[in-house]
Amino acid sequence: MKIVSWNCLNGFSKGKPEAIFSTFADADIFVIQECKKTDVNSFKYDWKFKNWYGDDQDIKSDLGVAIFSKKHEVEFTEIFNRNFRYVVPYKIIVDKKSFVLFLVWTKSAKRGLFSYDENIIQAINSSEYEKLLSNSIIIGDYNTGYIEKYSERYTKLLENMKAKGFRNCSSKKIEDFDMTFHFNKNGKKYLNDFCFVSKHFKGKILNFQTEKNWIDEKGKMRWNGSDHCPIMVEFKF
Repeated sequence: MKIVSWNCLNGFSKGKPEAIFSTFADADIFVIQECKKTDVNSFKYDWKFKNWYGDDQDIKSDLGVAIFSKKHEVEFTEIFNRNFRYVVPYKIIVDKKSFVLFLVWTKSAKRGLFSYDENIIQAINSSEYEKLLSNSIIIGDYNTGYIEKYSERYTKLLENMKAKGFRNCSSKKIEDFDMTFHFNKNGKKYLNDFCFVSKHFKGKILNFQTEKNWIDEKGKMRWNGSDHCPIMVEFKF
């Protein structure tokens, strides 16, 4: 199975669906951050299973997270806490088996209770999400911003993930990580997008990659109109 995650930047339109769906034509599930509900309802692609989630704190922008699946049933879990913005759990059903897929697009404390990756740390340490973690994948835009200046943020995230039995799907060392986000205000690159998996997936990860074909668009580094590039994980299930 292949899962692709991408922060498409301010709406999933203007050729962005064509770009991601054609680049990863054999992917089973797509997770899209900064997708508008109107985008999901209006574009031409006919997905068997799809869902969009946004909350009233972003109602003006209509931005949220979306999930698309070709053949695997997608449904909300019974347990969901909207205060973890956004760490949204979905149940993915595959041939009578299932796992939990958390869609991640974290926010600052200015627009919620917790700041960026603290949303994830609080979510995995909450008693209500405990039963969802044993067989789960947590993927998306963590807004962790890993660079040398903020290395302690990733260290804290990793420590909490390890304590809950999760590991980063990237097989590379920290210093070799591919940057997944170009912040044009300061010209720096950041590692913002991650995929962590629970112990259930030990030995089942076949591949993890970042799609790094950046293009300079009027002085801004972009991947098909976005300041993020996609990440993909492939695993046996």
